[in-house]
Amino acid sequence: MTNTGAVVSGGVGYDSLLATVGRPEARDHNLLAEFGKDGKGLTQAKLDDIRNYQGRLYGRLLYAAQVLFDSLLELREPHAYIVEQFNHGTLAALVHRAWRSQRLYRREVEEELDRVQRRELAEKKLRYEFENLSHIQLFREKVSVRGVPLYRGNLHDARGIWQGFQPSARDFERNVRLPTEIGFYEALLLGVFWMYGNIYQSGSLTRLNVRGGRDDANFFTYVAGPLVKIVHNYTASSHTKKVSVRGGKYRYEYPFIGIDSSAICTWLVDDLGFTISSTKDRSRRMIPIPFGHLLVGEGRFGFFAGMLAAAGNVKDGALSIQHENEDLINDAKVLAGGIGYASSEPYFQDKKWHIEFGLGDTKKMGRVEVDDIVDVDGIKTTEPIPHAGLFFNKRHLNNFVTGVFED
Repeated sequence: MTNTGAVVSGGVGYDSLLATVGRPEARDHNLLAEFGKDGKGLTQAKLDDIRNYQGRLYGRLLYAAQVLFDSLLELREPHAYIVEQFNHGTLAALVHRAWRSQRLYRREVEEELDRVQRRELAEKKLRYEFENLSHIQLFREKVSVRGVPLYRGNLHDARGIWQGFQPSARDFERNVRLPTEIGFYEALLLGVFWMYGNIYQSGSLTRLNVRGGRDDANFFTYVAGPLVKIVHNYTASSHTKKVSVRGGKYRYEYPFIGIDSSAICTWLVDDLGFTISSTKDRSRRMIPIPFGHLLVGEGRFGFFAGMLAAAGNVKDGALSIQHENEDLINDAKVLAGGIGYASSEPYFQDKKWHIEFGLGDTKKMGRVEVDDIVDVDGIKTTEPIPHAGLFFNKRHLNNFVTGVFED
């Protein structure tokens, strides 16, 4: 990034604003170019209205935030982009006509937020035990336009249910959500995490890596990835990794999802009992399932569906579940029995533990009816995740799009 004063992709960045110090016209040109287009969004008239606002600085900041939010909604910008624009630097640039010092005006904004919100921030930090709750986040939570809120996370509400998780400042900015109850789809995602996921910790960074098998690309693309977005309002990094075997002569790819949300990872560990994994012990789990008491009703079916999605395979019309961890397979057997599916006794083969289900139960699993998926705002998706019921299987996903189970 060079200090040319050009518009920075993704917003009006620090370097862009710094490069225009002493040149307020150039700064305003950048603001209008980034937040306006073809007479829509932010205009010079709106910018003048902000700076003509009568009252204390905090009131002007709130008015500027509402104008900016309304302008970006008019441009139909992605919400993730919109939220990132509400920072000290951009707010300072919006409310001040002069532009003698970026640092000075940023500090004025920071001090004004502290002056007005100091007591509220202290009370909320004490009440919710959020170490990374900040003045700028409290300010974002006050911004709304025509009933549409800028902050769309639910971490304050989630604290009433879960006491262990600890969100980062970035989690607040990204509007990360945590389930306040475990239904079918929340449990299904947990089942995938339980079988496929490993949580790693390095210093203050905690990360969930969810790695599939070589046949799982469609499942990760059409089910696991969208479910992370629906359940957590989080867009996970998703890609494939290549593996070389046999001296590099044979290569294959496997899908991979990375989640670096502190709220999600600490919820899994500190509220649900997932364990921190090591690269030498990928299959380690706490057995029995530590959050099993939360899996009731549809949650039990959902969790089992997630386990099937992650570790289930069909051969000759019969389903089997496979994993390196014997205790985990025993747990799957107990869970399956509790929802009416009887399996074989666990057996060890090809370096994994297995249980199998009969042809009748396998077919029934493919025909359990479930409701359409609903997104985080309560609006049904226009393109529902492909499913035919309880049984999600990576090798039969194309058949599930038609709603018919076929071996």
